[in-house]
Amino acid sequence: MAATELDVQHYDLDLDYDVARRRLVGRATLDILAGGGPDDIVLDDIVLDLRGPRAKAVRIDGADAQFRQTKGELVIEPVAGPNPGQKLEVEVEYEGAMGTPVDANGTPFGWIATSTGAQVLAQPDGAPTWFPAHDVLTDKATYDFTVTVPRGMTAVANGILGGHREEGKRTTWSWHAEDPMLTYLATVNIGDYDLQAATGPQGIPVLNAVSRDLDRQATRDAQEALGLQPEILKFLADTWGPYPFSAAGAIVNDADLGYALETQTRPVYATTLDDSTIVHELAHQWFGDSVSIATWQDIWLNEGFAVYSEWLWSDREYGARYGATVDALADDVASRPKSDPIWKVDLAAPTRAQLFDRAVYDRGALTLHALRRTIGDDAFWELTRAWARTHAGGNVTTADFEHLAEQVSGQDLHTFFRAWVHSTGRPDVSTIDLSRVRLS
Repeated sequence: MAATELDVQHYDLDLDYDVARRRLVGRATLDILAGGGPDDIVLDDIVLDLRGPRAKAVRIDGADAQFRQTKGELVIEPVAGPNPGQKLEVEVEYEGAMGTPVDANGTPFGWIATSTGAQVLAQPDGAPTWFPAHDVLTDKATYDFTVTVPRGMTAVANGILGGHREEGKRTTWSWHAEDPMLTYLATVNIGDYDLQAATGPQGIPVLNAVSRDLDRQATRDAQEALGLQPEILKFLADTWGPYPFSAAGAIVNDADLGYALETQTRPVYATTLDDSTIVHELAHQWFGDSVSIATWQDIWLNEGFAVYSEWLWSDREYGARYGATVDALADDVASRPKSDPIWKVDLAAPTRAQLFDRAVYDRGALTLHALRRTIGDDAFWELTRAWARTHAGGNVTTADFEHLAEQVSGQDLHTFFRAWVHSTGRPDVSTIDLSRVRLS
């Protein structure tokens, strides 16, 4: 049977995690809007992504449904195919032993079980390791999380804390994420956390969860960096436009994994924490989380803006004292020899293995700076703020960015984007004036 086109509007995830046994028992309730197929043919199967945990029972609108699970997919067979526009409630009970899944490059991702709890960093396709998901870049949904853990432990997720209750030897935590988000940006972290609440710019509630398992120096470094978070949020809002979500904050774990992720409203830091890292992940709240790419081949739009935000912050904070100006940082990348690996990636068409290559990050930021020098400051700031504003909550492509850049600047930028985005090799930087530019 063909698969029904889906629009998941809400996930209600009820999770019970046994830390000692590393066993997850879950019930996911999905509010789904079914779409039509070609020529409005009614389609039958509902296909969700789920690998690792095994589905035990499935119900549609309260009635038992037949299902099969194979090759990372949960295929559900309704008695009658859903009609286009029909709303369905799909409930999946599942469970499984949790481990340490790895991505194509061997990096741990998804639900990562630890001896003291769990971490979830699911980019690019780790969400199905812990819940049945419509794991595509074009389907955002709201979330509710109810997570039961051993008493004395904390479960931290996206959005606003609803509260917690203790029953016997277990504690249940609830979180509500009202801002639609992609599946890979959902997170649950379980451990011994110190919860710290504050208020950020625009009156945004800020909640940080800092692991008590950090050593003394790491704790001091984390607290110092997090102390800059309200200022960083204001800096980014002044640069790109108002903060796009209803909550903010951080989850700080030990540095064993060595990377961070822009999980929506509450980035996860499993690395050494400093102000530059916070700037990067918070910038993703605008570029990546709010303005989301349509395909992974467009990822330079996420990472380029995040690294460029780091450069702008460094210019403001350290430029005068240490020479860390945006121009010096751009020149450092631009001056790398033609043999450097960053020039071997086509920004608009990276392979799966290249998605998180430094070329995507550094060359992406350099491309934005070169565009700024090409179209001028006024057009650049008009372009980037319009980009964040008009595409908030939606999906974008490289072609969309190129079109808006030409529209705002009034220039034909075909040659520029062909050289900087759609080809390998180092562009002729001598044609771009990377001299001092006016900051916003």
